[in-house]
Amino acid sequence: MNRIIFSPEDDDSAARFLAECSRLAMDGHDVSVKLAGDGTGDTVPDETVLEKMAPEGISAAVTFDNLFGIVEISPSDMLIRAKGGTPVSDIAVAAEESMLWFPHYDGSIDKEMNIASMLMEAPVLPVSEEYGGLREYILSVELVTGAGEKVHFGSRSIKDVAGYEVIGCLLGGGGRYGMITGVTLRLIPGQAGRETGPGNPVKTEENEPLERITAIIQKVFDSAGILRW
Repeated sequence: MNRIIFSPEDDDSAARFLAECSRLAMDGHDVSVKLAGDGTGDTVPDETVLEKMAPEGISAAVTFDNLFGIVEISPSDMLIRAKGGTPVSDIAVAAEESMLWFPHYDGSIDKEMNIASMLMEAPVLPVSEEYGGLREYILSVELVTGAGEKVHFGSRSIKDVAGYEVIGCLLGGGGRYGMITGVTLRLIPGQAGRETGPGNPVKTEENEPLERITAIIQKVFDSAGILRW
């Protein structure tokens, strides 16, 4: 059995690799693929080496090591797009710099955990009780299936999402459905005055514009100022 490691740099290379693994398995070869943060074995450059390895069997670990980075952050739409291997801590920092907040990154999350692993594990965090479950913050997911097909579920806006609830099925799936190569997350306004910590914006003078906007909105919805929270 050949134990190998493959680290795709984009969804196209991941698709080609998984498609070739699938083809070899359909031809009767012993092929298994695990989506993991690390692995043991020889690192291979691409899918072209698999054919000659197939007769002895292949056990491949596909990692997220080269598939990371913030693709987009939109303060106006209150969302962030990131590649699957992006650490959740990076997403939290990027949100914080835009005076936004991703509440599902807290002290219980490993700094090195990437967003794809978080979706695959779907941990239940204490913050879910107050701010809602992780599913409520996932707008869309880009996935490469085990057959090497690139698919996209969801939209940039919650109101535009319709049809089968596929994303919910992916949560906690442990990578059994494919490789999550990209995620769009919903963010919420930064929590001024919260206790300082990873993913929690610190109250500074930079928060003042957001506070002014909040005050204006409050006057529209509660012109008498009678509501308290």
